Amino acid sequence: MPPSLSSADRKVLVAVLVAALSVRLIVMANLNINWDEFYYLSLVHDHLRGNLDLKIQTFHVHFFGWLPRVAINEADQVIAARGVMLGLHFLTVLLLYRIARRVAGPHAALFAATAYLSVSLVIRNGASFRSDTLALPFVMAAFDLLLTQRASAWRPALAGLLLAVAAMITIKTAIFLPTLAVILGAPLLAGQITRDVARRTVTTALAATVGFALLHGLHGQSVGASTIRSSAAVTAASLSTTIAKASFLPQCDTLVATLVWDAPFWALWLVGCGILIRQIRGTSGSERASWVEVAALALPVASIAVYRNSFPYFYPTILAPASILLAVAWQRLTERVALDANRYVQGVVVVTLSWFAASALVHGVYVPVTMPLEHQRTVLAMVHRTFPKPVPYLDRSSALASFPQVGFFMTTWGLDAYLKQGQPLLLEAIEERNPPLLIANHPLLNLEQMIHPASSTDTLYLLPEDREALAGAYVHHWGPVYVAGKRLTASSSQCTGPLQFDLLIPGRYTLEANGPVDIDGRLVVPGQSIDLIRGVHRATVLPESEPATLRWGEGLYRPAQAPPREEFFLGF
Repeated sequence: MPPSLSSADRKVLVAVLVAALSVRLIVMANLNINWDEFYYLSLVHDHLRGNLDLKIQTFHVHFFGWLPRVAINEADQVIAARGVMLGLHFLTVLLLYRIARRVAGPHAALFAATAYLSVSLVIRNGASFRSDTLALPFVMAAFDLLLTQRASAWRPALAGLLLAVAAMITIKTAIFLPTLAVILGAPLLAGQITRDVARRTVTTALAATVGFALLHGLHGQSVGASTIRSSAAVTAASLSTTIAKASFLPQCDTLVATLVWDAPFWALWLVGCGILIRQIRGTSGSERASWVEVAALALPVASIAVYRNSFPYFYPTILAPASILLAVAWQRLTERVALDANRYVQGVVVVTLSWFAASALVHGVYVPVTMPLEHQRTVLAMVHRTFPKPVPYLDRSSALASFPQVGFFMTTWGLDAYLKQGQPLLLEAIEERNPPLLIANHPLLNLEQMIHPASSTDTLYLLPEDREALAGAYVHHWGPVYVAGKRLTASSSQCTGPLQFDLLIPGRYTLEANGPVDIDGRLVVPGQSIDLIRGVHRATVLPESEPATLRWGEGLYRPAQAPPREEFFLGF
């Protein structure tokens, strides 16, 4: 058995591991919910309503149909889903440990698991409610099966099926294809019979292809929308946008942030890369093949250089297999400690474990306090009380998942596509679906401080027709919540007769004013409701009646307390 850590160091390592695991509970229940998580939840509700229009990357809807029964509030539904994801996150770590134990022994494997759990971006995003978290354990289990030394026919077949499930969950699984190709081809370096290598490769590929086709077909039967987007077209557009058209290091700021926050992790990862290069160059046959397989696990990290969506939530996915390299580095480091008691190397051990412990505290305890979700829960609870029954609405990313969202997904990618299309999608949604509710959880939707393109260099903005439609169709209600309505002024009526106003959203409106207002020849007193159709109306507002507002609905609930001051979304 190779030399390892002292008993005291092992106890510290285990303590850091326990701390890194424990803070996940704090993150799960308190960290601000990202727009992607709400969107992922909305797909579940779309499926339950029968209007899910996409067969690819929506396989998770079969596993989470129970979420609406957990709570009415979407924030609590996401927390419940995060609990499931946390279990899958732990499974990913267990599989990481299994693979690393075969490469470098149990103590080094324990360190690799601890290191992965202590990365800042993994702490904050490793158990988020996203497709990455759900697909990752299937990928890691497939690698675990393919990397075992035991020869059998069922292992590659099962690995292929697991990869098929992962591909159904997210097309991002394609990032692991180079790793898969190297693992399957590595035995050729050991001089193994090509027929055996071909058999394993064909079995894996066939199982993955057939499994994906069957799952895609079965899943497609459950999609109930009348219009279904082409999986091939969506996949092609996704790969084109995220890889083919991406610049070099598209999310450089995220990479720089993790290099700073997680410096010991990356330093040891580079050490592991160096050790692997030397081992591959200095060995041959089956030993070299084994080292090549380990090196293949690091390949997904290279995608950071070209993958457009290498945002913070992407790192837990690529670092799970890549963390095996830290087991290799840690084994070599602890051998030095045990053999010559080098103080410098001992210092590296102490600093590394201390850094990981600090990372768990900062990103697992402090960050959730500074980026809470309570205000999101408050806003959503208020909306549910204001609208006891679902109504169409507009927002950034379907935060009110149990209601039908009629806009588009306002990520940078979504806004880019919207601007290239050049169609006023929000105006069209207002005219076709009449959404009485607007949640301004994106700066472009904030009607109080609406953003206009300041120059030709501005890349993200709303088309003028959409800005005008939003400003003309909604009035502020509470916090980020707007409802259909119209502000009426007395200035025009004093000079040119009755005020003319165009109403985009028909419905029953209630007058809020200091005195009666004549609307379409009918005298309406404050608090009285009136049915209005879409189109042009006339109002006569006396100065003593101002301010006058027509607000959709009758007696809409509005909390007496001040709304939360935080932005609805606080980042990753």
